[in-house]
Amino acid sequence: MLELMKERKVLKDNSTFFKLLKISLERELNEKEQNRFLQSSYRNIGYLEEEFNVYKSSVIGNLIIYNTLINNGITLINGLRNGLNITKDNFIKENINQFSAH
Repeated sequence: MLELMKERKVLKDNSTFFKLLKISLERELNEKEQNRFLQSSYRNIGYLEEEFNVYKSSVIGNLIIYNTLINNGITLINGLRNGLNITKDNFIKENINQFSAH
């Protein structure tokens, strides 16, 4: 049941993110929309980080390839989170560039 609720939250945040992204291509988002965009982005990053940490804890033994991939994924997620913090002023264009760079 918890897994289903989490999945719904993830889908809702993804929907919000892409809906606001589409609107931002047509016009500039107002402050409320910008806040919703950033909140859904942060939550999506949190979901990704949680998934990588779950996989990291499930790796048995010292499988170098898996550990390296998981650690690189966590580094990527931290970069995305930092990019969102840095680009709040011009967040749509700059955060799109940040996401696509990774």
